[in-house]
Amino acid sequence: RPNCLWAAFAVSPYAHANIVRIDTTAAKRVPGVKAVLTGADIGGVRHGRMISDWSVLAEKKVVYIGDRVAAVAAETREAAQEAARLIAVEYEELPVVIDPQRALDDDAPIIHPDVESYAISAKRGPVRRHPNQQGGNIIRKGTDAELETVFAGAYRVFEHSYATPRQHCGYLEPRSTMVWIDDDGTIHVVTPNKSPFKMRDFLAKISGAPSNKIIVESVAIGGDFGGKGLTLDEFPCYFLAKATGR
Repeated sequence: RPNCLWAAFAVSPYAHANIVRIDTTAAKRVPGVKAVLTGADIGGVRHGRMISDWSVLAEKKVVYIGDRVAAVAAETREAAQEAARLIAVEYEELPVVIDPQRALDDDAPIIHPDVESYAISAKRGPVRRHPNQQGGNIIRKGTDAELETVFAGAYRVFEHSYATPRQHCGYLEPRSTMVWIDDDGTIHVVTPNKSPFKMRDFLAKISGAPSNKIIVESVAIGGDFGGKGLTLDEFPCYFLAKATGR
């Protein structure tokens, strides 16, 4: 579209750290830069499919390598990327957890200390036994007495613990998005997200706009394999579009 801006992001090199200070002075001086936003500018907004534990832009702490701490909009991709590189962030490193089993230990570092205050997006709230647990489900068929009877009369009872490795979706096509806001406040989102109605609902919560003022246009998704049911570029791009009018 004519008059488009490009977005780029400053991201955390640490898996877990407090954000002590963010200096965007140099980034704002790059020719062509139209907006530089931090978590403080947008109010620490969060999103998430089940629980809103994912910061659009981290405000007080980062919780994974690559966590976004600032967003830039500029006339060219090169200017946006240069400005993002010039954003100076002072971090205070915190202990990290890299083993999901250790994450549930009593003495494990707590990644989300305010998890109980996060909004629940799912119809049914997550079952959480530890602050580091995002959620879980207990699936049960029958009463205790019925289950005891079934197992007592079973010819064979098999018990085992199963573990699977981490997986990441292997699609070739990258995620991409474009967002703009009409003069009447209608928000337009062009996205490869395969769940346009969920995207509309998420953006309605983040923006405060009613769903009927948000138009989500799903373009060719390409590969998915689960990776494009929740995309994340749309949310900071909304705030950049709001800040720039572009």
